[in-house]
Amino acid sequence: MDTFERGRDGRSTDLPSGGGVPTWMAQTLNFCSNCGGSLRFGEIDGEDRHRLSCPDCGHIAYVTPRLVVTAFPITDAGEIVLLRRGIEPGRGQWAQPGGFLEVDETVNQAAIRETREETGLLVEPGEIIGLYTRLEAAVVTLAFEAKIV
Repeated sequence: MDTFERGRDGRSTDLPSGGGVPTWMAQTLNFCSNCGGSLRFGEIDGEDRHRLSCPDCGHIAYVTPRLVVTAFPITDAGEIVLLRRGIEPGRGQWAQPGGFLEVDETVNQAAIRETREETGLLVEPGEIIGLYTRLEAAVVTLAFEAKIV
């Protein structure tokens, strides 16, 4: 199994040499859901990527990124509403409202909920303005333009 350096929060800051999921994310699972054996992170059958798998039964434990939904609320004057982050990562930095998609909501509902939680504003999500991948955080971010209602 590969060894990787860890950042301030204890998570790996490196990506596996073959690409794929960040090691810290893969290391969150320890045991096979199929047979209970110990999972290992590495190449499988000479593939050009690393995966988390069980050497006992061959089961691959797919670790997928989390979906973050953000909104850029726009005022009637055409200004974008931002907020200052109150928590890490990025405490004190400017950011758009957003957060993780819950399993019982659509991406539009998540944009509305997160904006309301973080700013108190009620918005109507509009056009998708971007889709971004952050491998080091194992997240995919979907960004909406949003009208304040």
